[in-house]
Amino acid sequence: MENDAFIIVNATNEYCNLLSVSRKEIIGRQVPEVFPDDLEGWKAVKHSFKKAVHAHEPDHMDILRYDVVDPKTGKKNEKYWQVQNVPLKDPNRHGRIYIWNSIVDKTTEIILGRKAREVEHEINRAKSQNHVFIQQNVDGLYSLDPSGKFLTVNEGLVQIAETSREELLSMDFIPFCAAHDMEKILNCFNQALKGIPQKFEADFVSGKGREMVLSIDLLPMKIEEEIRGVYGIAKDVTSLRISEQNLSQKRKFLELYSQIIDFLVSYGVETANLEYIFSQIGSTVGADRIYYLGQSLEDLDRETIIANNFQWRKKAANTISWKPNLWWFQRLVERFGPFNFDTPILLGERGGEGSEENELFAHLEGGSLLVLPLFVKEKFLGVVGVENNGTPKIWQQEEIEFMQSLLKNVISFVENRMSDLEVEKKERELERTQEKFELLVQEGSDLIGILEADGTYKFVSASSSRVLNIDPEQFIGRNAFDFIHPDDKNFVFAQFSSIALQRQIHIPPFRFIDAEGNWRWVETIATNLLKTPGIEGIVTNSRDVTQEVKRTNEIKELNERYRLAATATRDLIYDWNLETDEVTRYLEGKEKMFGYSLETMRERTFWKTHIHPDDLERLTKHLDDTLTNPNAVEIKTQYRFRKSDGTYAHIIDRGRIIRDEEGKALKLIGATSDISEINSSKNALKLANIRFNYAMKATREMMWDWNIEEDTILRSNAFKKIYGYNEAEKPSVKNFWLNKILEKDRGKVEESLFAALADPKISKWKKEYRFIKESGERSYVVDRGYIIRDASGKAVRMVGATLDVTESRRMLKKFKKQNKILREIAWEQAHVVRGPLTRLKGLTHLLREEIHDEWNQQELIDLIDKSADELDEIIIKIIRRTEELDKSE
Repeated sequence: MENDAFIIVNATNEYCNLLSVSRKEIIGRQVPEVFPDDLEGWKAVKHSFKKAVHAHEPDHMDILRYDVVDPKTGKKNEKYWQVQNVPLKDPNRHGRIYIWNSIVDKTTEIILGRKAREVEHEINRAKSQNHVFIQQNVDGLYSLDPSGKFLTVNEGLVQIAETSREELLSMDFIPFCAAHDMEKILNCFNQALKGIPQKFEADFVSGKGREMVLSIDLLPMKIEEEIRGVYGIAKDVTSLRISEQNLSQKRKFLELYSQIIDFLVSYGVETANLEYIFSQIGSTVGADRIYYLGQSLEDLDRETIIANNFQWRKKAANTISWKPNLWWFQRLVERFGPFNFDTPILLGERGGEGSEENELFAHLEGGSLLVLPLFVKEKFLGVVGVENNGTPKIWQQEEIEFMQSLLKNVISFVENRMSDLEVEKKERELERTQEKFELLVQEGSDLIGILEADGTYKFVSASSSRVLNIDPEQFIGRNAFDFIHPDDKNFVFAQFSSIALQRQIHIPPFRFIDAEGNWRWVETIATNLLKTPGIEGIVTNSRDVTQEVKRTNEIKELNERYRLAATATRDLIYDWNLETDEVTRYLEGKEKMFGYSLETMRERTFWKTHIHPDDLERLTKHLDDTLTNPNAVEIKTQYRFRKSDGTYAHIIDRGRIIRDEEGKALKLIGATSDISEINSSKNALKLANIRFNYAMKATREMMWDWNIEEDTILRSNAFKKIYGYNEAEKPSVKNFWLNKILEKDRGKVEESLFAALADPKISKWKKEYRFIKESGERSYVVDRGYIIRDASGKAVRMVGATLDVTESRRMLKKFKKQNKILREIAWEQAHVVRGPLTRLKGLTHLLREEIHDEWNQQELIDLIDKSADELDEIIIKIIRRTEELDKSE
């Protein structure tokens, strides 16, 4: 102090760090010059200086607010200080007095205290609101006779007692009284019967076993000056009493919280200090032991900040025989890890005798262990364990949150200390990486520029040559809007103008011209660094997104096509949100499907209740298995669905599964098709095939089905039975079957067949020819076929049958031979036999009529005998010919 002026002659490094100033900036200068923005604060400090000087004793200033500028952001941070000014005389210079000005940063304590008061105010407000809420609720109103039996009750009492009005009026109040308050309640009731009004609180139990606290008012019921019973008012104050208990506990936590934060601010996070904090926490939450196990933390001088293993234990607790150690910690991590940030775990003896859990937690003797994982900068550091021996602790959520909050603050102090040590290291790294950064700017794929506030280029990276084929020098001095598409300028200008109000903006894709006059789509991030020394401009980072925009437009076009396709189809389209279990169904037009309206089908449980019972379990399992398989992207199901007329439709569902990055199914989008007609056709076709197969087995014809385009043919089993060839020898008509036709017949067959196939007017073909069997025998066959053509008339398929007529042809030849013989016999009968027979008839007539002038009787008889012999020879000859006929068979 010189001539009533206070000049700073020295300052500690910590003092400078706290106020974010350098020693060079303040030493030798008067205090008001160093702190010009706080004149009111300086007046208070000056008054304290003078007071200390005149009183020759230290002067203490409780709280002084002085906001300090953050060198990184340039913004002032709210700060509160506890100031002490101690006068010191200079032994070498008479009359000169020094002021030892010490400051303590009380910001955290003040802000936490303020928040605590705000919380307390909020709790008090909530309590007040609860009170009003209770007053406005319908209370239980009732009357009792002298024996305690209910005479009247209102709805409010019915709700409180959770017992019907009829039951209440048939009983007394005794069953609702808690055993421990029974005497108190009866005494108050008797006092009211004596004419003394009563008001009290007691514990009761509702008809459903709910424990509650009721505020009871009892008034004597006087009728003609005689007490005939009691009027009562019952108010349920259970919630209020619980709130008061919670409020008391929270107040206790807040006081401890403030105390520990103040302790950390004053003394830091050394191991001994943490042991003290553990002791305060343990006393508050009723723990027997609290310990830390994990990594040790050291400063840059390799001095230990936090040891890897330390504990606090309650003196009265029986915990002497066991101590936490890193080996036990490692087993804990292996058994229950990895641990997650902000996720406490409650552990204890779980398994049977000899289990790993029993061995790990045997020292708890049936108690419990709360494990609180600690993370520094998102990396696992270790755990804090809170043990209760003998009896497991029932942890309240408020207690766990209190523990987590305290430990987060401890970790924040650790992080702050480690961050200070890393600053110098990062500064060196910054110098080393500066050159790398410049190379990245010049060689990167993004276009980096620095613009004036009006959009004029000051700098452009060399990447402009690769991205736009424009040299960086061609941008300098020109306005960025000169390169932007006319239709996009207004939009980009509006976005760019907002940079004045925001430090950083994102400008969606717009068109930017390249050297060839092509418009490229670019996406830009602009950062306002106009006030940053060395830059003094708006830094833009632009990325060429032309291909992405094209792909987006293609996707939009595909989606529109999909919408039109969905509109055109008669399928039922659906969109099932698997997270909310909500299904949106869409059917173009107002027509009904399965006899139900679209509104009916959109009901939440409609679909599941209409699936055929025999299909539901199979369908549900298939759906669950597919949705839980992260690799499944599609699902196809077929089942029966009950229509409005009670019949079942056969439907097929096809869906696409949409999943998140972890493979969880989010949506199922698909279409439902009615395939009842297809199923009927399939069944009919199946029946026809069965009949066809039976027909093929029953006939000696060989059925065949010829795919003309592929020249493959399917033949029935008769192929092997009749012709002797194996299945493997029947793949082709041209290369196999035609080659087996007798050479004399082959040309006629090929000419006839291919002529029929070439003529679109011909649908049937028939030919008889000789075919060589596998044994070498010749067989006569009749081949018939039906030609199937496409829309243009081209023959694509031919179905037919080949009949082996060898036996019939042999029989026909035999019949022809027999007919020839029979014709000869008939001729002989008609002509040869007739001569002697005619003579016999003439001779017998002459003999009978005795007309034989020329011949005597004996001569006639000889002639008759001769004619008879001749006839006999003829008959014998016919008989022999007939026997030859029999032999030919």
